[in-house]
Amino acid sequence: IYPILYFQKAHNPYICSVFNEACMTSTGKTLLILYYEKKYTTILVLFFLLPAMGKEWRAWWISTDVCQSEPNTWLSYRKTVEIEKVPDTVLTSIAADSKYWLWINNRLVVFEGGLKRGPNPADTYYDEVDIAPYLEKGKNTIAVLVWYFGKQGFSHNSSGKAALLFDCQTPEVEILSDHSWRCMIHPAYSTAPDPKPNYRLSESSLLFDARRDPEGWYRPGFNEHSMPGASALQKAGEAPWNQLVKRPTPLWKDSGLKEYEKVYRNGDTLVCELPYNAQVTLYLKVESPAGKKAVVATDNYFYYNGNTENIRSEYITREGVQEYESYGWMNGHKVYYLLPGEVKVFSLLYRETGYDTEFSGSFTSSDPLFNQLWEKSARTLYVTMRDTYMDCPERERTQWAGDAVNQAGEAFYALSPSSHLLTRKWIRELIGWQKQDGVIYAPVPAGNWYTELPGQTLAVLGYYGIWNYYMHTGDKETLVATYPAVKKYLDLWSTDV
Repeated sequence: IYPILYFQKAHNPYICSVFNEACMTSTGKTLLILYYEKKYTTILVLFFLLPAMGKEWRAWWISTDVCQSEPNTWLSYRKTVEIEKVPDTVLTSIAADSKYWLWINNRLVVFEGGLKRGPNPADTYYDEVDIAPYLEKGKNTIAVLVWYFGKQGFSHNSSGKAALLFDCQTPEVEILSDHSWRCMIHPAYSTAPDPKPNYRLSESSLLFDARRDPEGWYRPGFNEHSMPGASALQKAGEAPWNQLVKRPTPLWKDSGLKEYEKVYRNGDTLVCELPYNAQVTLYLKVESPAGKKAVVATDNYFYYNGNTENIRSEYITREGVQEYESYGWMNGHKVYYLLPGEVKVFSLLYRETGYDTEFSGSFTSSDPLFNQLWEKSARTLYVTMRDTYMDCPERERTQWAGDAVNQAGEAFYALSPSSHLLTRKWIRELIGWQKQDGVIYAPVPAGNWYTELPGQTLAVLGYYGIWNYYMHTGDKETLVATYPAVKKYLDLWSTDV
């Protein structure tokens, strides 16, 4: 919601309707409404003032000159800054197409930041992160790894360019992404060979060649001058990323690296059992000759994939002892590490990440079957939440409106109130993606789906969708903000009574 200056002498229904419409269509500009009314005359003046009376962006979107924004591009960024005094709070705005990992002074600050684009067909989400706990007096090393999907999907609208924006402005600390940063294409990442994930997924299966890894590139002491200088592409707010919308949901809950419940060998494969169906990234520590390939995937890749391909990870070893965590999250009950016999395993671990909410609802009965059904249902709900609600966390990762109606309704009973923010995001995205002719369609956000499914849309606009959200949250602001779009869509319909 952008700042609004609104002056009126008296209420007038027509003026109020124009005012509401103007608010819904204003994009990133301050809306100034001057209203003057005499006995028989009403004068309404609308001014769009630039810049907005909100955040003043000063950073640039940056990349490297050699980047061609190919699908599955990984970029490494570095910046060394001097800080005289570290304040208690240093809020920093970070945006990337598509995901990022942030280290400061060799400490991991954000694991998989960013949300899939977008709040509407044009704009981009950004994160707000307090980096004060990671800063030190004197020299500080800022390092960011960006994963550019570079593909449209049923849950992502690609900008067409790989880049990072880092905007930190406080009286004591200023760090802005610009040409003074260093940036390179990370040489170890590429795309795993066929089979490729199905067209609904914007993510790629990863291949990491440790022989090409510039080890320690994100740590202090690395020779950052071995990296090219960054190129400044566009100012914040300009195409193709356009207006920046603050992330409406929390950063992921992160378990850190954990031991598997059970590990056993089946031929050349180590089978690792997870405690439950989870969203995980996978880690290994091994000793190996150079050039040996490991393949890592879950049971949802090998067995329960819905008859279509999804995500796996491949790793090519370098000589000696080495560690690797594949940052493309997967989902499953078991993890399979296919390792050549020459590879000696020291450690296999996993990291669970997911939507930051708690299992706060409860149900018990005298029938163990019903108790188990509740537990499995709650877990199923949770594993289908991340950037958006998802119909399934492997095959599509898609926010179908009919599925989201059910999931949002369940979340009110099973999860803590932080889950409400995902429902709010879903509703506002539906409205943000409304077509000019008034049609509301799903799934959104999406770069390769444009078709209306009336039954699903009407479910959202009916009792169990937006109204159910309002009854559980009291969020009248969202109800008011979405009303004009909902009415515009319903006006397309005619009844036979």
